[in-house]
Amino acid sequence: MTTILLADEVATGTPVQVAAGRFTLRVSGTFNGATLRLEMLGPDEATWLPVEGGEFIEGDAQVRNLEICASQLRMAVGGGTPSGLRADLVPYVA
Repeated sequence: MTTILLADEVATGTPVQVAAGRFTLRVSGTFNGATLRLEMLGPDEATWLPVEGGEFIEGDAQVRNLEICASQLRMAVGGGTPSGLRADLVPYVA
């Protein structure tokens, strides 16, 4: 099942609950100087922590394979003037 993190967005997405597993993180859109970063809700349930391998800086559509524990995730968007940003997680079996 695909988990949508951003759907035609220009700002940080809404947090979603994700089960533990291996995923392909896919991003696309017009960055225009923006940085996209996958974040996990920390143990204090207030602080968002960067997920290693989940940062995207200016570029074309990209994919990354990640292993993630069960958690709340969001795709943070910072800087620039982005448009049409999309990001999702697709489960995969290695």
